[in-house]
Amino acid sequence: MKYRHFFIFVVLLFASLPVMANEKYWYYGCPKYSEKGVEEIMQKIKNTSFRTISELQGYSKGEAEMYIKKTKCDLRNLDEYAQELKKRIKEGKKYTGR
Repeated sequence: MKYRHFFIFVVLLFASLPVMANEKYWYYGCPKYSEKGVEEIMQKIKNTSFRTISELQGYSKGEAEMYIKKTKCDLRNLDEYAQELKKRIKEGKKYTGR
């Protein structure tokens, strides 16, 4: 029984290593997007209209919660990206990516 807990711990530890190696850490349950990921969000925003409440009511509760969580993650990443760009502008440096 105690070996099962150890095995689960080891599996979870090794599963998190690629994330740590790529410096793509998680905050507030959202992944930190790369510069390419942020650009994809911006393109998606340009090409997609916002969903209305009546459209969201057609989804199941789980689907609506996932959509809301994804949208919050997108907004958080865009905010982080904007803050990083402001910081770079104040420092007078060219943005080199994350």
